[in-house]
Amino acid sequence: EMCIRDRVWLVLLFGLFGCLKFGAVHGVLYNSAQLRAAYPNPALAKTVTVNLTVFDSIDSKTFTGFNKTWYVTLVNCVKLTELPLNLLAPLTQLVMFTANNCKLNKLKAGVFAYPKLNSFGQLFLTDNNITTVDKSAFNLPKLWKLDLSGNKNLKLAANMFKGVAAKLQVLTLQQIGLSQLDASLSYFVGLQSLVTLDLGKNLIRSLNETAFDQDLSGLKKLV
Repeated sequence: EMCIRDRVWLVLLFGLFGCLKFGAVHGVLYNSAQLRAAYPNPALAKTVTVNLTVFDSIDSKTFTGFNKTWYVTLVNCVKLTELPLNLLAPLTQLVMFTANNCKLNKLKAGVFAYPKLNSFGQLFLTDNNITTVDKSAFNLPKLWKLDLSGNKNLKLAANMFKGVAAKLQVLTLQQIGLSQLDASLSYFVGLQSLVTLDLGKNLIRSLNETAFDQDLSGLKKLV
């Protein structure tokens, strides 16, 4: 009969085998060197969390080799003010990208232009300092969920969501400093697939009755 010690070793071996085979690897990292040290075979990593608390930036080569990673999170990036172009290009199987509690202040043209990332469905850019979004910042035809909550001085612009309009079902814009809504502002033009629009925690002082007459024919939930 197998003793307790043997059972423990067996569990550990099965756990290691599972991580190697299925990529169930997760780590909190602080720079590119630690990223490489933690993931000597990056193709096995399904989830990666990068904590850049004391580092200035990341570059377009940071995720080279992570071609089978599904989930990437940047957290507490207190010196990261913008994302480089082509940052996510190596992540060919990316499902969800999150940048939370960073210092991002703008989304420049092409920063999320990844038309060939067919699995990329969820984007969370929450609790940053984003104030402006270029109308060409997004080209994500498969994206179905976008969350820009917590960017307290975000300036919405006409057609800023056109690059995600094809499949977008959930748009969350909580606590972005939104004060008025009017159809003439054209914020939501083309979002025929949108099901949920969350505008919670905004102090909206001006609301035109035509504010949502902008191709929002599929809208079922307005918060």
